[in-house]
Amino acid sequence: MIVAFVSGSSQSGQTTMAVSLASILKDHFPVTILDCDIEQINAAVFQPPKWDIEEEVKISAPMINRADCTYCLNCVNNCRFGVFLDFKKSIVILPERCANCGTCFSFCTGHAISLTSYVLGTIRKGTLEKLTVVEARINELAVKADLLLYKARSHVDPLGVNIVDCAPHFSDYAPCSTLTPNFFVIVTEETSQSLKELVPMAEALNIIKKPFGVLINKSRSINSPVEQYCKKQGLLLLGVLPYEDAVNNGKLPSHQFVLHSPWKIFFEKLWDRILEELTQ
Repeated sequence: MIVAFVSGSSQSGQTTMAVSLASILKDHFPVTILDCDIEQINAAVFQPPKWDIEEEVKISAPMINRADCTYCLNCVNNCRFGVFLDFKKSIVILPERCANCGTCFSFCTGHAISLTSYVLGTIRKGTLEKLTVVEARINELAVKADLLLYKARSHVDPLGVNIVDCAPHFSDYAPCSTLTPNFFVIVTEETSQSLKELVPMAEALNIIKKPFGVLINKSRSINSPVEQYCKKQGLLLLGVLPYEDAVNNGKLPSHQFVLHSPWKIFFEKLWDRILEELTQ
């Protein structure tokens, strides 16, 4: 089973919620938490594992020998995938777009193009207190790294529970970072901005008929506009976490806090709601 935690922003507490649920479930099932927010990796901050595997994800990409380049622009004009860009009298390469078709070699008048190995990013896998932690981290020089997330999916445990910390909704990686889940948990706050971010996500999931529920974090009020929207639209409200408990005053890491607080029951009930929804 795959449960994806998604959000419209990067400050909603999505990672904390994902890690907390994983911490509760690890004593009952084999649990893997996959940090697929490749531009802002932080699940391992809450769950610092012992890394057992670290692998680079590489592709073959074109490289230009500037000394041989005649600036004929044939690579720019003939590449169907937009790998080559003419920018300020220089050719910029976007290696992630390359399909290795060889067209650029055929048209290069100076024979200046060759293939080289290009690192999209790294995938690390480790363990912590019965949890398996997988981290997909993009190379800071990479422009597009969907393949990195496809590789991360190979670490999904088909016999266990997989909790995915996804890229925020505004990210280019939001769709593929979910790893095709069985259930979505939309983590949101109660502000008017959060409601604006929630609406398109809920509408999109309804269109593709994917089961999902809404989890409100850092709540300061009763019956907020977000709660009212969920009730009006008939959306599954998974729970509301009050602000004072959400911030935790920085006393304990997320996985320790949830195991030693009343919110252990909160996340147990959250899991029961997810299972109940999936079995309907």
